[in-house]
Amino acid sequence: MILDLKIAGTFWTRLKGLMFEDRLEREQGVLFINCSRVHTFFMKFDICVIYLDKKFNIISHEILKPGRLGSKVKGTKHLIETSVEMAPYINHMTKVTLIMEEVGND
Repeated sequence: MILDLKIAGTFWTRLKGLMFEDRLEREQGVLFINCSRVHTFFMKFDICVIYLDKKFNIISHEILKPGRLGSKVKGTKHLIETSVEMAPYINHMTKVTLIMEEVGND
């Protein structure tokens, strides 16, 4: 389960993605809205890319090493970059469900 999911919904947040980050924890990920392909240029670690259709059904996934261009997967509307530790669980999943929680101002 990805507990810390950031949303990359603008050109600049999609462009930056995880570039220049040192690592990605198991529970972290980035959701790319209206984006069908990613790259791992300027990244320091492998990632798992989950390809989603317009209704957030999982179409495919792959592990990308740094310096690579992701696959062009037909029907992809959105995608998630997450830890490679999530890859074994994706084979048993069919859909991504987002649960939004308000963060308190403690």
